[in-house]
Amino acid sequence: MGSAAGFETGPLRAGLLPMKAYLVTTGSLFGLLTVVHVWWVFEESTQLAKDPWYIVITVIAAALSVWAWRLLRVVPRS
Repeated sequence: MGSAAGFETGPLRAGLLPMKAYLVTTGSLFGLLTVVHVWWVFEESTQLAKDPWYIVITVIAAALSVWAWRLLRVVPRS
């Protein structure tokens, strides 16, 4: 079931479908965590914005979300 060049075709080729699902899930979850963290700063108080661990976790979550969405863009379309 491969093409003439020896590569599989279809959405399951090399596990791309599960990888896309994983990237969408992690990108969404880390993005949601980032949005909730920023929202809490405005809702609760600016004291959270002064907590170094809170800032580190928020920045890491944002970076992981951006990374997942960027990786999703480079995964070949099936």
